[in-house]
Amino acid sequence: MMKVLLIRVSSMGDVLHNMPIVADILRHFPDAEIDWVVEENFVDLVKLNPHVRKVIPFALRRWRKKLFSAPVRAEMAAFKKLLQAETYDVILDTQGLLKTGVIMGLAHGGAKVGLANGTEGSGYEAASRIFHSLSVPVAPRTHAVLRGRLVAARALNYSDDIEQTPPDFGLAAPSDEKPDWLPAGDYAVFFHGTAGVEKKMAGA
Repeated sequence: MMKVLLIRVSSMGDVLHNMPIVADILRHFPDAEIDWVVEENFVDLVKLNPHVRKVIPFALRRWRKKLFSAPVRAEMAAFKKLLQAETYDVILDTQGLLKTGVIMGLAHGGAKVGLANGTEGSGYEAASRIFHSLSVPVAPRTHAVLRGRLVAARALNYSDDIEQTPPDFGLAAPSDEKPDWLPAGDYAVFFHGTAGVEKKMAGA
């Protein structure tokens, strides 16, 4: 039985963009066990995908505020122990940051596969490649959803059909029973906001 570790720690939209990787892997390897390292704030989001076996919380956003305190050091040690409790056949870093590369380096496993380069608008850090056994190049304008899928496809040798297969996010369809406060007809929801100042558009 193949064990795969997916490392995509943040942010919310990017975590959601990586959901189709799970379905892609299981379509080709139905018995695979897939674990996921993610920032603690997004653990519940990943748990919405019933095909992720284990979610490993990562709390760097909180830890770095008190990095040298005894409680934080204890949490970091517990994270490392949980991360290293399994030996994985394949470890995927689809974020391409130094911090996700370090997580990859700490994890026990065989193939360690990540991005060879960034794409437009990504926060890619080239130093992450030092932790790879294989770095996967992608076109500069590759969509965020496809980018992660291509990394996994190359790592597991099923890249022949990935761009022709629609993404499956693995999330259950909403119940037919709607709360009273929802409109009776079709509707759309727009959610905006970001923690990164550089992603905010200033008005003229």
